[in-house]
Amino acid sequence: MESVHTLSSMVSDFPCIHNQGYMYTNEYFILYDVDKLVDIATLYLQHGGTEPVSSLEPLSPFVLKGMKLLRDVSKKMPGHLHCQLLLATASFLSGEFTKAHQYCLQCLRLDQSFAEVHILLARIHLAQRQHKMAEYSLEQALSLDFSVRQSHKYHMVKAKVLVEAGDLQEALKVLESAMRLPGIGKPAAGQGSLLQIFTHLSSKLKSERLYYAE
Repeated sequence: MESVHTLSSMVSDFPCIHNQGYMYTNEYFILYDVDKLVDIATLYLQHGGTEPVSSLEPLSPFVLKGMKLLRDVSKKMPGHLHCQLLLATASFLSGEFTKAHQYCLQCLRLDQSFAEVHILLARIHLAQRQHKMAEYSLEQALSLDFSVRQSHKYHMVKAKVLVEAGDLQEALKVLESAMRLPGIGKPAAGQGSLLQIFTHLSSKLKSERLYYAE
């Protein structure tokens, strides 16, 4: 929990976030430093896991603190696009899929060409077992920004969609492509899940080949 305390101390450097004696003046918003606070919230969520918790699991303290911070930022700056995306991500990790979807729609109202939000929508649809909708969201992301194919998140979601469709061989190819992406060897949020899926699929396909070879 040392990381939580470290991040919390960073937030405490912004007394204006608790509105301690500050009015909504120019000085207040200078001290508030929205971008810095959103960066801190991003760090919280990076420690909060990559998959939504079940109804029986406790919510990560990182996600709780990140969400609290983001809600405060959103209240004062409702048009901050990245803040809305992070709120959608935090809601997704909390298992609040309806709320996550609403935040995603708010992102699209702010910027219809925002490809990253469609990747998150695909993850939300997958979590709700809406596989066709997940595939459609991935296609939307790709049509808006072809560079999303360089994102490990895109490959992870694409592989999961293919697994749900029963196309394990193609899913493995997608993951093999993801493993060749620049920087994939460095620790990053979501890459653990990518490696787990890759290992699981490799083992499953190997078992199937052995079975049919007998």
